[in-house]
Amino acid sequence: MNTTSRYRIGIIDDHQLFLDGISLLVANIDPQIDVETHPTAKSMIDDLSAGKAYDLIICDLIMRELNGLAFLGALKTLKSSPPVIIMSGISSDPPIQQVRAMGAKAFIHKSADPDMLTQVIQTVRQGGTWFPGAPTTPDMPIGSDIWSSLTKRHKEILTLLVDGASTRDIAETLCISENTVKSHLKQMFINFGVTKRTVLVKRARLLGLI
Repeated sequence: MNTTSRYRIGIIDDHQLFLDGISLLVANIDPQIDVETHPTAKSMIDDLSAGKAYDLIICDLIMRELNGLAFLGALKTLKSSPPVIIMSGISSDPPIQQVRAMGAKAFIHKSADPDMLTQVIQTVRQGGTWFPGAPTTPDMPIGSDIWSSLTKRHKEILTLLVDGASTRDIAETLCISENTVKSHLKQMFINFGVTKRTVLVKRARLLGLI
């Protein structure tokens, strides 16, 4: 995150309990983040129309009155608008392609853990996109390319990570040093475009690699 200037994130959700929870999580990502909440998409549109600037907006997909897709459509009528992350609790067949076509930069499920949310926000903050089953940036390889970039040892480590193995567990299982495991993990983080092993496993699942 930018540590030299404030970064304003607006969060839209018509369920106050979730709105309070997600705003707290986002605020704790970085001390430079300012969070403002809106119970409706209309109030956010009014803010933007009045000239208030946001660096990023996180919006629920399903809401009373103006839903997430309608909000994305409304943004197109403005002279400029910030990138939008759409969140949803839909468990089956969420309209990811439609959300993407409407201009959202990312789609994340409400059940995602804080690490995943942080990674999505960082990706969008850096100009990338995040959609399940898709590369996070135009230059990032798709799942099959990532898989082919992994060595046999990397794949063995990934399998152990899925089982929840620690660095020491992996080292003992593969008969290598912990430093060697860490070196492999560092390269795997680069291949997957992540910074944490938990997010690496989640990314691998999203890409259908495990």
